[in-house]
Amino acid sequence: MTDTPKPFPADLYTLLHRGEPGDVDFYRRACEGASRVLELGCGAGRVLAGLRAPGRRLVGLDDHEGMLALARQRVEGATFRRGDMRDFALGERFDRVLIPYNGLFALDGPEGVIRALTAARVHLAEGGRVLFDVYAFDPLNGAEEADEDFEHLTSVEHGGVALRISTMEAPIKGGWAVTYRHEGGGAVVEYTLRHKLIAPELWPSLAARAGLRVMDHWGGFKGEPPSPLADFDIFSLAAR
Repeated sequence: MTDTPKPFPADLYTLLHRGEPGDVDFYRRACEGASRVLELGCGAGRVLAGLRAPGRRLVGLDDHEGMLALARQRVEGATFRRGDMRDFALGERFDRVLIPYNGLFALDGPEGVIRALTAARVHLAEGGRVLFDVYAFDPLNGAEEADEDFEHLTSVEHGGVALRISTMEAPIKGGWAVTYRHEGGGAVVEYTLRHKLIAPELWPSLAARAGLRVMDHWGGFKGEPPSPLADFDIFSLAAR
């Protein structure tokens, strides 16, 4: 799913990337009444773990085997598949297809987004919904300069080792890249995550090209209306 040069270490990724406040509660509400739920870019199963309900089928898809291994440990009873969200065929349909936590920004720009949304639509049951969230991106106020060096972010203990975690940011074509450095126990591990950003006003046209239409658009996980000052754009889509 990502544009990284090599797979990032799943255990180190999960130390920092714990979701956004309220996102699991939002998806839990969005899945009320749904008996079949598919999450694309499910990672370590953080969201799916909060969606467990009697009789509900949960399926997660991700292209990172290390993350899937963590998800299988975390979400007992769910089904996990390795695959690219832009090109997959599961042979079943779902009441909800979820793409949380900026998953669509981790693709290769608009064409990748259209492919992923098209694949999601193909897997929708009648009356189903595709829901996703991305952080709000204003192309007029984007970052313009790269960091000159790594900046200390936090220090944590992991596996009995004290880790110092630093980041360095840099613009890339159509987006932004963040390199993470984990130092501790005599070792240094680095990995880079790249996001191809999309302005909020483009989402309806991208959805339409994938055969979907916007049913709802929020500016926060409590159902706030969209706003230029909002931190997130959250969409609910249905088949056209």
